Amino acid sequence: MTQKNISNTFPKGFLWGGATAANQYEGAYLEDGRIHDPEKISYLQQCISSMRDAINLDGVDLMGYEMRKRYGFVYVDRDDKSEGSLKRIPKDSFYWYKKVIASDGEDLSD
Repeated sequence: MTQKNISNTFPKGFLWGGATAANQYEGAYLEDGRIHDPEKISYLQQCISSMRDAINLDGVDLMGYEMRKRYGFVYVDRDDKSEGSLKRIPKDSFYWYKKVIASDGEDLSD
């Protein structure tokens, strides 16, 4: 296998980037059966707004954005010992991001 040189694939000044949200809540879900993660929604609102500003105000040619999967949009009922029902519960951020995608990034409201 040969090593591929990707230095000519991306424009000069291209920066790899990604983000993880701090203060993630992984644990028991609330009585209403939902996982409330307003901090993640707020964090993503800020990230997406900053990307929009970079494009519209600074002329950045943004090619994409990668969100880390470690703390995703779906809670899995599993503890540190790999025990649990493995039931999957979409978090509030799942429904929020679904709305953002449907609006093509225009609707960032809670």
